[in-house]
Amino acid sequence: MRTMEQHGLLSNDFWEAPLRAKRGLRALASNLQGGEDVTPISAGVGQYAPEINTKLSKIIKDLNDAFGTSFTKDDKIFLGRVKDNLLENKDLVDKMEHNSKENVKAVFDKFFWQEMGGLLRSDSQLYKKIVDNDKLREKVKSALFDLVYYEYNKKKKLSDKWPKET
Repeated sequence: MRTMEQHGLLSNDFWEAPLRAKRGLRALASNLQGGEDVTPISAGVGQYAPEINTKLSKIIKDLNDAFGTSFTKDDKIFLGRVKDNLLENKDLVDKMEHNSKENVKAVFDKFFWQEMGGLLRSDSQLYKKIVDNDKLREKVKSALFDLVYYEYNKKKKLSDKWPKET
């Protein structure tokens, strides 16, 4: 079993992920207390992406079916935040920009564990479900990687359609 240091959990990046997750959870709680509907997980600021939300729902359903887990809508929201945090990670985005999918997947483990560290501090039950089951953990990591890579490429294609600012 790898140590926290080997997973990069002692680096400065490790401490940034839970802060982003906590801000997202506070915003969610604020929406719920105000009686407002929860907005769907978005592909970007102000953009609704039903296919991303549907993909995340399918991932949760597939995990529940395959592993007998009981991931909830709250877990889906949290995993959506993890995905968003990964997409905001400048180092990961830089690697996706300049490397093949296979090369990015080879280093994705580091980014995954940084986000899992944030999950440990925010939702220890979900963390325990994922970390205690090797097959489940690998499936979650693989599904998140595919979703992050898909969404990154979708955003990149959209941004390539717009003229560059000079």
